[in-house]
Amino acid sequence: MNRVFLIGHLGENPEFHMTRENGEMAILSLATDTSWKDLKGQWQKWTSWHTVSILSEGMVRYTKASFHKGDKILVEGQLSYHERQDKNGTKYRTAKVLVLGPKCGVQLLRSAKELTSTTLSENEQQEPFQESDVDPQDTNLENLDTPHTLH
Repeated sequence: MNRVFLIGHLGENPEFHMTRENGEMAILSLATDTSWKDLKGQWQKWTSWHTVSILSEGMVRYTKASFHKGDKILVEGQLSYHERQDKNGTKYRTAKVLVLGPKCGVQLLRSAKELTSTTLSENEQQEPFQESDVDPQDTNLENLDTPHTLH
């Protein structure tokens, strides 16, 4: 079974492109966070970037009408890997999440406007999301195997 569930924030507004079959697809740049306490008891956070390709016609329409940079969303899809080669001839493997088929989908959990105006309780570990937390141009992420910016 190839099934992926991600909850994260959009790092950019969705991009829309035409497919070879004259359908429309949406491409999302999704940031997910992992946090943990290090050996010194200090909270650490790691942000991973995911490319999400939405090919379902209904989900593309929903994405176009509902999603914006900073929104918190749920993605259910399938992992897909592709071999790539950069301009220097170096080969690398990229992963993306495909949203296609009856058991796949996307859902808006909270808009960026709601997230920046909501204060979380003291019992919650995460701080309120701010757009400055998601920076697709962050140079600390450039050395990752999976590119986080869309070209």
